[in-house]
Amino acid sequence: MNTRRLPVEYVEAITPDKLIRYLTSHGWKQSAVREENEVLVYRHPKKPEADILVLLTHKYGDYLHRVADAIVTAGTVEERPFWEVYMDMAGRYYVGPNTYSSTPSLNGTANGTAKHLDPTPADVT
Repeated sequence: MNTRRLPVEYVEAITPDKLIRYLTSHGWKQSAVREENEVLVYRHPKKPEADILVLLTHKYGDYLHRVADAIVTAGTVEERPFWEVYMDMAGRYYVGPNTYSSTPSLNGTANGTAKHLDPTPADVT
């Protein structure tokens, strides 16, 4: 999958904390530290040859590409569409057409008042 298809504003919304929180909650384990306080490596027991580099700083020129690659790699290893992985990482839940919530939906209703319209049109793939 071409990670360039992910909108830049979506990739920018995924902070290192969100990425790490997602990975650890989905069974990924930190396997190495490439640069102390800068680059971590995560692997999933299901497919240990697939690395995800987590850049903790924006100083690297390929920062956004690494985040996009993490989204796509996680989706591939977990056998989920990349957009589902992105939504989980971003903490966004689908409520209805062009409507998302920051809380999960239960029995067809959003839990809380965070429901809002997403004015960004979807990209056609």
